[in-house]
Amino acid sequence: MKTYRENSILIVKESNILETQKRILKENLKGIKITTLNRYLKSLNPNQPKWTLNYEIYNEFKKQIEKLHYLKGNALSIEFINECRNFLEDLHTYNIQPNELPTSTQVQKELKLLIESIYSLNTKAKNIKQTLNKVSNINNIYIDIQYP
Repeated sequence: MKTYRENSILIVKESNILETQKRILKENLKGIKITTLNRYLKSLNPNQPKWTLNYEIYNEFKKQIEKLHYLKGNALSIEFINECRNFLEDLHTYNIQPNELPTSTQVQKELKLLIESIYSLNTKAKNIKQTLNKVSNINNIYIDIQYP
């Protein structure tokens, strides 16, 4: 069984909170804050922006629509915008710059143009990274992952 320092933060899966609380009480530890990753991140940045990313992407794509040929018919569809938003989240998560994207075909060039137009938007991945960079001392933070 793991040992935690008193006055620490313990991050667990939502489904394990009750079980973890019982275990901490049994160990008679004081000041252990049990939370989920999402709640912890929100506590670090309570003023998170409201996510209107799809609308922002739509507006940026609308500005680029006349430069498109192959993607012109799909660029403003919700399905395409959702896919581009997910792709943008991945780019921000893995620190991939738009200039690293392939441009061998005309479709790839058009996609790169669209991604460049939205790359500076504030995504959840970008916000989480900025929030986590604010954490200066992780000595009292534990992540408890329990396998089935």
